[in-house]
Amino acid sequence: MNDQRDQPAETSHAGQPQGVDRESNELLNKILGRILQTREARLLLAEAVPVVLQTLAGRSGWRRIVSKVAGSSLKRGLSGAPGSGKDTIEKLFEDPDFLDALVELITGLFTGIENALITGAQTLERMPTDDNKKIATENILRLMHGKTGAIVTSCARVINDIQKNDPEFLSRVLAPGIREWVASVDFGELKEVVDGSAQGVVSLVETANHIMWEYPAKVILCLSLLPSLTNILGRSALVSVSQLEEIPPDLLTDIVISLAREIDLSMIVGLVNAFAESGRKLHTGSALLGDAGSPQLPKFLSEKMEEIIAGTDPVLFWKARIAIAEIKSSFDQAMLNAVHQNPEHLTQAMLKHPELINIRRQQMNRKLSQLDAMDDGEFAALWTERLAAYDAQETAEVLNNFLKMVNRLWDQNPDALVNLVSRFSSAIDDDALAQTAQHLFDAADGSFRPVARSVVPGLVTWICHVLRPEDDVYEEDAARAREALRSLLMSEEV
Repeated sequence: MNDQRDQPAETSHAGQPQGVDRESNELLNKILGRILQTREARLLLAEAVPVVLQTLAGRSGWRRIVSKVAGSSLKRGLSGAPGSGKDTIEKLFEDPDFLDALVELITGLFTGIENALITGAQTLERMPTDDNKKIATENILRLMHGKTGAIVTSCARVINDIQKNDPEFLSRVLAPGIREWVASVDFGELKEVVDGSAQGVVSLVETANHIMWEYPAKVILCLSLLPSLTNILGRSALVSVSQLEEIPPDLLTDIVISLAREIDLSMIVGLVNAFAESGRKLHTGSALLGDAGSPQLPKFLSEKMEEIIAGTDPVLFWKARIAIAEIKSSFDQAMLNAVHQNPEHLTQAMLKHPELINIRRQQMNRKLSQLDAMDDGEFAALWTERLAAYDAQETAEVLNNFLKMVNRLWDQNPDALVNLVSRFSSAIDDDALAQTAQHLFDAADGSFRPVARSVVPGLVTWICHVLRPEDDVYEEDAARAREALRSLLMSEEV
């Protein structure tokens, strides 16, 4: 005889073992039995059964009489049944045994739904594309449904209660599922879907725009929603922030400090280090991929920028730049006008702006003071390295190129520079300049005199030293300067 264990398990028509179906049926019968014992279910049946019996009786006279009598009897029995008012739906869901049975049944249902979805997805893969499009068009929106806040809140409370005793609960429970999900998903197919849907999404947006612009009034109404939404967000933010005005300053500061203390600084440090390391690797990789003295990344960015600039309308581009600058200038001017129209703002602006400058100067002074506090050896070493790091050659080349352009322009059209200097000098108020200079020179006998005495002698001595006769290409110019100085001194003596 064959062992009974070798016999194949009897299965139901759904492909599941009959034992599983029997167990599910027992759970369902248990749950329905408990539900039917509640007051709400019995009252519902008391009202529904007579109606059902009357409907089934149809137009037959004797059937209607029998159904009416039976319905009244059942209604009285259900309404006045012993224990009909003892339990309620709310109390039923407070019973742990009932909840265990319900969760077990729902778990089984989810498993069945999951298997059905897998089978259905596999079936869809074998169906023609047109049929899949039809199914998606007709049914995909039906899958969208909402969740109640009470369910979310209850689930959150359950998870919070679990995590208090077991902080790694979610990680431990979800890790196997995540691993299986990652292993089963074909990311190549996923990427192909995303890449392939780009044109479709763009076409959808284009179609939506075409349809919308067939109704210009509706487009204007849609755009008119933006100020309203902005006002709603602004007023909502104002309501929330205004509540902070009720908090005393010390309490508000304490709250902010307490919140800041909860921030994981090690996370921020790790993030900064990660970005720094990524930047270093990007720079190193750019140097390795490029030629000697020509990193790959700047070359790539230059090529892409050239493509962008080449594709733009130069006239339109620079008109836009000018327009943006003019808009910014108009905004700044409007701000200045508004401030000057408000005497209180103007007064505060005049009084407080120096404080802003003082804060920046204090910050710079603190930085310099910290450098000055270093010992001489470290100070000299660091400043030597810092000064050596500056590219003096490149800085000099900037000045050289500027001077070359000035000389080229002078050779080609000297009037251009002469006119510029002439317009500048003619625009200066000579009297105001003379008066200002006189004030400064008069002050030199007072507060400025020590500064002038410390600087001017050295400057005059250096000028005289520079104008001494020497055998170089500048001797002719130096001789003219000496002659001019001699003439000036001799004319003063006469």
